[in-house]
Amino acid sequence: VAPPQSRLRRASSPLKGEQLKARAKALRKAATEEERWLWTELRALKSQGLKFRRQIVIGQFVVDFACHASRLVIELDGNQHGEPEHAKQDARRDAWLLGEGYHVMRFWNAELHQDVDSVVDAICMKALSRLSASSTNSFPLRGKVAAPKAGSEGVTRNIKTAAGGLL
Repeated sequence: VAPPQSRLRRASSPLKGEQLKARAKALRKAATEEERWLWTELRALKSQGLKFRRQIVIGQFVVDFACHASRLVIELDGNQHGEPEHAKQDARRDAWLLGEGYHVMRFWNAELHQDVDSVVDAICMKALSRLSASSTNSFPLRGKVAAPKAGSEGVTRNIKTAAGGLL
């Protein structure tokens, strides 16, 4: 399901203050199927001591999900993020968030459909490792895969398809 066109448009000038908060609220109400699904999974991580928020303002951006305690941002990307202009915008945004001390994990919507347990495990492992280096082995993993290696720039992107494109 393609996201609403308004989600794809970039404002000609950056939104500020109350406008940005209103946009975040509208995005929460218009969440994609994948965002609602991951939100349900992320709320369950409270038992691990992780509190995530969804569609929240950080600086001049609205991020899909964030755990402030571990300075972790989670982005779910649809196919439009594979387009060059979106990729450039994502890179600028990721660089700004990295500069603010956040680690960004990006997952394609297809990854969530393919193996939600691995996605949630990777998120949980990264969040806990950022809270405390000793925490990484103190929780049960739901899936069967090892945690992904972090990208050199503080951004994690996981799976590539056989055709060479990212899922």
